[in-house]
Amino acid sequence: MIHQIRKIVAVHDLVLALEFDAGEVRQINFEPVLKEWGASPDSIYRELLDVNNFRKVHVTPEWETIYWENGIDLDPNVLYDMSIPVNQVN
Repeated sequence: MIHQIRKIVAVHDLVLALEFDAGEVRQINFEPVLKEWGASPDSIYRELLDVNNFRKVHVTPEWETIYWENGIDLDPNVLYDMSIPVNQVN
């Protein structure tokens, strides 16, 4: 199934709650992923470990996913697989 992101529901520190096209809201904690992807000193992902930069996330209807002004965008299907339904969040 191809997933599309409709909107960002909430942003807290390095956690996003995203509404997908079927109306399902799912949450992703990006901290462990960004630490891994940003391990290299020259990685563009390091910028997103700064909460102020992370919170500049946007949804683009053209791509139907999230993106940041530094050029990072993530596949909505990958985001769906990384996320958990908000009703399963402790």
